[in-house]
Amino acid sequence: MSATVAQTDFAINLLKSASEQTAIISPFSIGIALAMVYTGSDGRTKQQMMDILAKGATDQELHEYFSEILSNFAGETKDFTLTIANRLYVQKGFNLKDAYIEAIKEKYSSQLYPIDFKKAAEVAKEVNIFVEEKTNSKIKDLLSTDNINDDTRLLLINAVYFKGLWLKNFNPKRTLMKSFYISETKQNQVSMMHAEDEFDYTEDDDVQVLGIPYKDFKSMMYIFLPKQKFALSEMEKDVNGQWILEHINNCISTKVNVEIPKFKLEKKFELVDALCKMGMVDAFEMNADFSKISDAPLFISDVIHKVLLEV
Repeated sequence: MSATVAQTDFAINLLKSASEQTAIISPFSIGIALAMVYTGSDGRTKQQMMDILAKGATDQELHEYFSEILSNFAGETKDFTLTIANRLYVQKGFNLKDAYIEAIKEKYSSQLYPIDFKKAAEVAKEVNIFVEEKTNSKIKDLLSTDNINDDTRLLLINAVYFKGLWLKNFNPKRTLMKSFYISETKQNQVSMMHAEDEFDYTEDDDVQVLGIPYKDFKSMMYIFLPKQKFALSEMEKDVNGQWILEHINNCISTKVNVEIPKFKLEKKFELVDALCKMGMVDAFEMNADFSKISDAPLFISDVIHKVLLEV
């Protein structure tokens, strides 16, 4: 299995495991953060992590997949910004292996940050300043002192900020207040954007798929809409990475009439439970094998992810 298909599977499985009716997750940025830790893992811990990150792919394919995408989206323009705030904090005083420090620097342009977890308030302050600065003050208060305890040795922080302008603008004059149905019995009045233009599009008996390009010409937002109303949860049961990629590949330029709501979603997740459900268990327990990071016993205390998307 290619790393692309495997990572799409990871995205779908993570979304299913998040246990939220409305969830916004950036699997790519979480994947990068986990891949950094994976680089320092061994034994059963490593196998469990690979099984959820990119089962069937090699280590080289996994690292090359992330490296290529990171290089494609490096930099910032007036039309496009993608900032991923990833950091791995380790208890100060632990002896870290030079080979691991060099590996994550080379592969992910990142590094470990020694910190004293016994000073919980100072840790939370330092982490939150870092995330706020990296995300242009859009994401604040990611970490609280509740996320830190006396056993904390390794903390993985992940936040993503994305800002992009549509290649084909929605005319503000055609934005109207309309009903948006959350369920069969509940609806909200929302600002509904409208456009009639050529977009990537495909459909089959079950779903319509729409691709909306961003100005950077590298990014697309794909929207999957079940043809049967309120059937998203049913559709999700059968969705996997191959299914997603096949539908995207089947999209062709088609003149369509598009209506989508303006929305802003901001969610914070503590992902340990979700990742355990997916099979990554040992990394969060005392028997975790991160012997390529340090000879000292290490396990991940928490994986905290926050993402903001505005359309």
